[in-house]
Amino acid sequence: AELAFLRNDYRSVFAFAQALWTQAMTTADYRRKGVAATWLGSAQAQMGRYQEASRTLARAVADYDHAGIADEAARAMNALAVCYEELGDFDRAYTLYAHALHRAEADQHADMQGRILANWGDALVQHGHIEEGMGRIKSAIAILKDIGAHWHYAWCELALAKAYALRGNDEEAGQLMHTALKSVRKSDAPHIEAEILAGIGEYAARHGEDAFAIDNLNAALAIAERLGIEREVFKTHRLLAECHRQFGRFEQALHHFESFHNVRAKVFDEVARSRVAEIESTFELEKTTRARELFQLRNVELASSLA
Repeated sequence: AELAFLRNDYRSVFAFAQALWTQAMTTADYRRKGVAATWLGSAQAQMGRYQEASRTLARAVADYDHAGIADEAARAMNALAVCYEELGDFDRAYTLYAHALHRAEADQHADMQGRILANWGDALVQHGHIEEGMGRIKSAIAILKDIGAHWHYAWCELALAKAYALRGNDEEAGQLMHTALKSVRKSDAPHIEAEILAGIGEYAARHGEDAFAIDNLNAALAIAERLGIEREVFKTHRLLAECHRQFGRFEQALHHFESFHNVRAKVFDEVARSRVAEIESTFELEKTTRARELFQLRNVELASSLA
């Protein structure tokens, strides 16, 4: 599941988590339930189903608490904070990031601390709290560099570069984007490399660097298509369409806009099918549970009649 998640293969994560969830619901192992709910909720969130994901992740946190291992809930709380952010409840998201960070620190989980600080900082930047957000992102970079998590801090460097760009520090932004690309190439994380290349391309287009923008966006698209990361594919098609339109190449712009809509439609069709599969799985679980309860009841009645 971790590998599929890193590749943005959320359908595989969802299928795995759904099976794990179905198995966990037949036991009294709350840690197992918490792990299953964390993966399931994280996959739902990445598929854009934030309302469902928030309920699933809240249950994961409750299951960890019930099992007496609250510190292990940091991953679920981090994902839950992202959901609230996407749903527009920023104050609640920031509160959850703080709680998640506290639990990750208590669990001495440096990698998760870095991830939480990065998400929290990026959220603050995107919502106008640029200086505070940059501080959190810099803290994330310090932690992740210290443990050698190259692709994680490369993503943070990209986020920090975008913050510098928002602040008008173009030279620092450009330098950090290229530093991020060097960092990610120290690890086997082509999915993050694609995201960084797309960021560089978008930044270059805004500054009128036509050929450089197109080269980086095409490189990002090639990686995303090779890996089958459809969300990154349609996002990059959109950036390419906007870039070609900006520089007056309307035929190429139209081609990429059509590709953007086609791939995006495919992704959300898959989301709909996954939702149907989830409902069917829940129905089967309930039917199996009722059958087991009926069987136990009949055994009790039989034992009573023989007594």
